[in-house]
Amino acid sequence: MAKILTDSSNLVLATGGGTPCYGDMLQFLKSVAASTTVYLKTSNEELTRRLFNERQRRPLIAHLNTELLLNDFIKKHLFERSYFYNQSDLKVATDSRSVETIVEEIKNNLSF
Repeated sequence: MAKILTDSSNLVLATGGGTPCYGDMLQFLKSVAASTTVYLKTSNEELTRRLFNERQRRPLIAHLNTELLLNDFIKKHLFERSYFYNQSDLKVATDSRSVETIVEEIKNNLSF
């Protein structure tokens, strides 16, 4: 990952939701001079709606057979991870917003 992040190319690196919570990964991501960490802040209700039909392709949640179980799982993980997520350079709310609107907000907050 270090090689990718120190490359001079402009890129977006999407990590898994738990990535910034392990070891010193968040500090590493934030230490790269030209990087901006972005938290796509999404409610647990919205995440439940988005993920319920996708869970068979996601080993961590494949066993959760009801929306209630999935929602509880998401609440727990958001609570545990919020300390790390809230250290992001940029926080963008995503509920009820189009991808285009979210991308535009991120672009408007980046310096090139």
